[in-house]
Amino acid sequence: MKRILLYVLMVPLILLSASARANQLSGKTEISLITCGVSNEVYALYGHSALRIHDPQAGMDIVFNYGLFSFSKPNFIYRFAKGQTDYMLGAQGFQRFYNAYVQDGRNLSEQKLNLTQNEKQKLYEFLIWNAQPENREYRYNFFYDNCATRIRDVVEKCIDGKINYNNPDEVHNPTFRMLADHYQSVAPWTNFGINLLLGSPSDKEATRHDQMFLPDYLSEQFWHANIERADGNKSLTSTPTIIYNAPDKPEQSWLELNSPTIVMAIVLLLSILLSIWQYMKGRVNYTFDYLLLILNGIIGLILWWFFFFSEHPAMRANYNLVWASALNIPFVILWMIKRFRPAIKWYWALLGLRSIAFVSLAPFGIFAQQSFSIGVYLLVLSILVRCIFNTISYKAR
Repeated sequence: MKRILLYVLMVPLILLSASARANQLSGKTEISLITCGVSNEVYALYGHSALRIHDPQAGMDIVFNYGLFSFSKPNFIYRFAKGQTDYMLGAQGFQRFYNAYVQDGRNLSEQKLNLTQNEKQKLYEFLIWNAQPENREYRYNFFYDNCATRIRDVVEKCIDGKINYNNPDEVHNPTFRMLADHYQSVAPWTNFGINLLLGSPSDKEATRHDQMFLPDYLSEQFWHANIERADGNKSLTSTPTIIYNAPDKPEQSWLELNSPTIVMAIVLLLSILLSIWQYMKGRVNYTFDYLLLILNGIIGLILWWFFFFSEHPAMRANYNLVWASALNIPFVILWMIKRFRPAIKWYWALLGLRSIAFVSLAPFGIFAQQSFSIGVYLLVLSILVRCIFNTISYKAR
């Protein structure tokens, strides 16, 4: 947080200094795409992109960064959840930027853009304009408008020609969800939660151009691209060069006990064993059911909130709402009162049918538009087992 605030406070000073000394870039100026490696921290799971402008003749070495949070508006977390997060462009001296990522143990690579002097000047002047307080904020969108896509769009805007991306689309491109999963896998529970929140729009195939929302893919596409000008074609960037190689970090195995898949498998096993034991003993205890249904209900409430109030387009049409029901919470409250049970006993059968419908139909029809994690299926099966048991046991009494 302190680093971000310092970043923002330095912007006017750096830009004023740079403008005063180098309104006109020298012929020795180099503009580079900087790609920052990933980290296990949630905010850095996907890496980061920035633009470096180095003019040794003017003594200028600045990094322009579209990945800064804007704290000018209150209730940041609430606005982030609603999809009303404003990010902004800031600038910082390269050495300070470099040191920060070295301290965090994250790789850094650099690709020099093969631009003409006119293109460099145009790009530099645009960034100076864009970083002004009245221009620097933008509405963040993880898939379509972020630190990487902004750089792609700015470079395309300032080229005196056309950029040809020479990596053609595949027959079946990965979906946005698949691409994000690859980076989120180092944080299993974060990945599980994000996949719950992401609706069917995130399962749309991402074209090569779309995939540049991820810094690594932006770097790869820039590397294979060329600039088509009247005087011929030229590679957009040089080969990526590692400027800091962070020490390797131990990889986590998906079989670790903190994996959602393992935890949900244990929950399913407990559901089965508990049902068998209670059936054989002729006893019924609803404590386990209360926990399952309240968890299910809370997930349902969260998903409905995002559906109605969030502006994140990827969180619409979320078919997790088929199995996650906020109605489970009032049902649990009423079921705790014994005299209400005869009037609402049918809810167990209804919830069981709902669970069966989800598990059996998820791979087909409209549900097939969305991908669900294994942990979701295991959780729904756990609820189904208890619904079957409670429906049978209540009729038997």
